[in-house]
Amino acid sequence: MGSDVYKPPHMPWYERDFWSFRVRLLEPMARLMYRSLLQQGWHSERPPYLPANDEQLMKLADAPTREDWGRHCGPVLAMFEKTEDGRWYFHPKAVALMAKVTGDHETRRRCGQAGGRPTKAEQKLNNNSGNDNQKPTKSSAEAELLLSSSIQNQSKNQNQIQNQNQIQNQEALSSEPDASDGRPSNTTDSDLRTVMKSVARGSFEYYLEKTGRNRKTYTFTPKRERQVLARLGEEWYKLAEPKAEHATHVLQCVVDALCHSDFHMGRDPKTNGKRYCDWELLFGSRESFEKWMQEADEYAEESVPCA
Repeated sequence: MGSDVYKPPHMPWYERDFWSFRVRLLEPMARLMYRSLLQQGWHSERPPYLPANDEQLMKLADAPTREDWGRHCGPVLAMFEKTEDGRWYFHPKAVALMAKVTGDHETRRRCGQAGGRPTKAEQKLNNNSGNDNQKPTKSSAEAELLLSSSIQNQSKNQNQIQNQNQIQNQEALSSEPDASDGRPSNTTDSDLRTVMKSVARGSFEYYLEKTGRNRKTYTFTPKRERQVLARLGEEWYKLAEPKAEHATHVLQCVVDALCHSDFHMGRDPKTNGKRYCDWELLFGSRESFEKWMQEADEYAEESVPCA
């Protein structure tokens, strides 16, 4: 890293965002390690990235002992993603925040070089002048710089989103978890599939109970089973032990968030009593499921935390 690279002295921190649904499912020690890694990444050699070195990560996470790190590193590192070359871990939101902070700094720097903000006298002169052929003022130059910087930042963010979507699409190609999904070494694919199917079936029974659906006319079809298994396959390796218990808790909290919505349950007068609470709305796609996990976060803050 060159000396001319801007490194923000302060790290933006959003406590509400930190206490997301997945974070509350981590064990207390794992949460502390996760927080430490987020903070250390902001001031790393290549902010906001973390080196993919187990020894360094253990120290950066403030793990009390190697045994503690070995026990919690799986769920903690599952909260991050890896660069294509495998050398760095990163959190997508931290990358986006870093792009914004450095972009804002660059905008201010360039505006300063252009002369900064206009004085009050210059502003009055500009407002009273009707000459369309006048030279650009400092305020117009500042606006052009702000627009240029905004376009550049949007382009960077779009590239980051595209890279993240590519990673997500690769993960979603199969709902079958592989041997790196945090299961015990003596657990076979068949055993894991059986556990996940049991969790899926239980979540559907919970859904029927909470939404009041008629189980005779609203059944657990193969398509609905595939949908929830796909979501479980995406989230399984991120869950702390015991995974089946936490997975059940996640699915139930998502259902609770749906039932909490007056609009989706037909309690809002605008719906005229019509309900929008199909199973597919929750589990039909990864994007829908993540949306309802966010809703579950907000619902938990209004009532009892889902942890």
